[in-house]
Amino acid sequence: MDLALRAELATGYHSWSQVGRVLPQEWVGRELPCLRCSVKPLTPTPENTKARDFDCGSCGEPYELKSTFRRFSRIVPNGQFDTFLETISSDRVPNLVLLEYDRERFLVRNLTAIHRTLISPEAIRPRNALSEKAERAGWKGCSIDLSLIPPSGRVRVVHLGRPIEWPIVKEAWRRFEFMIKIRPESRGWNRDILALLQTLPSTSFRLDEAYAFENQLKDLHPGNRNIRPKIRQQLQILVARGILIREEPGIYSKVG
Repeated sequence: MDLALRAELATGYHSWSQVGRVLPQEWVGRELPCLRCSVKPLTPTPENTKARDFDCGSCGEPYELKSTFRRFSRIVPNGQFDTFLETISSDRVPNLVLLEYDRERFLVRNLTAIHRTLISPEAIRPRNALSEKAERAGWKGCSIDLSLIPPSGRVRVVHLGRPIEWPIVKEAWRRFEFMIKIRPESRGWNRDILALLQTLPSTSFRLDEAYAFENQLKDLHPGNRNIRPKIRQQLQILVARGILIREEPGIYSKVG
């Protein structure tokens, strides 16, 4: 994997915001294989396509790119709040690619990918609507709270200027592929429970702590009246997939 950004593409642009968009997009399209099927290059979507920047030409997997020459914080700005929530509810949310680069040396420094099935409505934070004097008055954006994505679902592709061996990346990504194959309703339960478990301060947690999310899960899944049995069922699935560990009856731990 060549980590060099093509500095010559910056010619003709007068602001770093433009350069910082064009160069990372070109690099991802050139160097990042599809995390699902390993085919490259990824295909850029037409300009102004909502909610995604690339598709895999082989398996159709969608990707959205966020890039910065700084460091990503816990909160990552995204698009319009209601539109993004609708994208999640309609099962069209893309995988998220977070790229950090060195703008002095034009090199990719870090690249982390987040599996699309792990982006829950719970992780979406609304921002204040634009004022009446703004060009898009009333427009309300959103941010993604990365602390509500399980650490095992934040897959490193490049770390501190070194590419991670592709078989390691693929194995980390593969752990969540089962969620694509199950029914959207079950996928939503897995996703939402995982997000809520990230709010617990300790790695280890008790079943009754998971039950404490009952009301939030009722709001997210109003058609289900058997919340606690559903929580137990989903915990069993996540244990079977190696995403949680069952330490002893009623005691679980999150995999880092």
